[in-house]
Amino acid sequence: MKTKLFFALSFIFWYGQIFSQSYPIVDRIVHFDQFVKYLQNRQPNTATIRLDSIRSNNYDAVNSVFTLNSLQLFAFDSNNMNTEDSYNSWDASNSVLMQQGKTEYTYTGTGAIAEMTYYYFDFNQNALVPSQKTTYTYNTSGQLIAMVMQQYDIPSSQFVNQQKEVYTYAQTTDAKPNFVQIYQWDTVNTSWGDYQRANITYNSNFQFTDIVMETKDNLNNTWVNSQHFTRSYDANFRLIEYIIQQWQGNAWINYSKKAVSYTPMGSYDEIIVENFSWDTPNSSWSINGKQVKQVDTNGNMMQAEYFYWDSASSQLVGSTKIVYTYNANDIEATFFSWDSQTQDWKTDNLQKDLYTYDMSITKNDLILPYTYSGNTSLSNSLFASGIPGFDNLNHKLLTKESFYRATVSDPWVPTFKQTYLYTDTAAGIDDNRQITAKVFPNPFSDNIRFEVASDTYSINVYDLNGRLLYAAELNSHASVNLSFLNKGVYIYKIQTGKGVASGQIVKK
Repeated sequence: MKTKLFFALSFIFWYGQIFSQSYPIVDRIVHFDQFVKYLQNRQPNTATIRLDSIRSNNYDAVNSVFTLNSLQLFAFDSNNMNTEDSYNSWDASNSVLMQQGKTEYTYTGTGAIAEMTYYYFDFNQNALVPSQKTTYTYNTSGQLIAMVMQQYDIPSSQFVNQQKEVYTYAQTTDAKPNFVQIYQWDTVNTSWGDYQRANITYNSNFQFTDIVMETKDNLNNTWVNSQHFTRSYDANFRLIEYIIQQWQGNAWINYSKKAVSYTPMGSYDEIIVENFSWDTPNSSWSINGKQVKQVDTNGNMMQAEYFYWDSASSQLVGSTKIVYTYNANDIEATFFSWDSQTQDWKTDNLQKDLYTYDMSITKNDLILPYTYSGNTSLSNSLFASGIPGFDNLNHKLLTKESFYRATVSDPWVPTFKQTYLYTDTAAGIDDNRQITAKVFPNPFSDNIRFEVASDTYSINVYDLNGRLLYAAELNSHASVNLSFLNKGVYIYKIQTGKGVASGQIVKK
């Protein structure tokens, strides 16, 4: 049964993969300078290669072909500012690409994002409908001073206020606010009402050391402590401890803690992150998770191990181990699982991801959509902590492929593939040279074949209005069944690692 899919590409870096908390405002404060940086004009003036779409395919093992799963499309204005992200899923039963949701962006005159509007597909109305909208306001110094979040009200067909955050800075040159006031919309009085506020203290490197959150007691018209966040750093401004406390009665009570250690190990650094929760009966910290990372002298992630606390055996148990291998034009991430018998990592690697690049083109040479320009969706780096992570968009990413095998003696079998498609805006054509494709028969009745000088290729078939009707990853000599198409003229586009081919086909 189809359900509504809410597509909201909204600031994944607010919820860091190591220090994720259920306190969105605190996450925004932690990453505030990076948050604002990527709200503003992010594109280098010299970049000409633009990421326009990402095609996701599942592997059909029976027919040995990749079949389209989804297609993410990015639209840009004449200044190469990202104006729309849309998510489209392939409906195999009807052989059509369906738009599931989108995000629209509008900008100020200085290139900062002014509004983000989110849409989802409503199957009852058979149309995209608005979901949420966020509006940003800046002062003349370029500082973000307010963020207003609204929810779309279907009965009244309009956006209604939901929450507002107002940011105050100690100086006009500060990258982060020292005070945040949070309001909620009072529907009865149709006005903003006090909800929460935060006082923030920073160190000399402008990393927060103390945040005190207060909640408004409207009954007594007073402010009451609610949460207390503290961070400690070493001499190199690297995070070493993060403690969260909650207010109970008249005192702060410990809630959770994360401790980080950094150990030089010759050719790499070992970084250990331990997660703790407060054991009230024993008045002590109780470990509930751990991460161990190895980072080389160039900041590349070499290995990452993840552990969780198993209450049944009262010990830390491995969840996943990832080993990264850096080759000339690709990066391989190999996964290992935990052996409960030996209480150690298994030596058999049965799953891996492969990232293929054009290493001659760096991230600074690319025009990227909003969601990808901030090391957000494709990275587990943490901006504020200084803990390196694996950023798989440092260069021009061409494909990401996932593989699986039952045993180490079996061949690798593909399971999933993402293809990143670019446009050279300087040339005005796709960022690949033209190649030749043999197409026959043309006109065709049901089946048609495309032969190119490549073992595999991706193909898109469009109607004359540009609507995508078919997409797949195929072997060079595979026959394509297009019997579902009506009689008429269609456009095909083929892409290989060597270039692109396009033309018309006729269904008779």
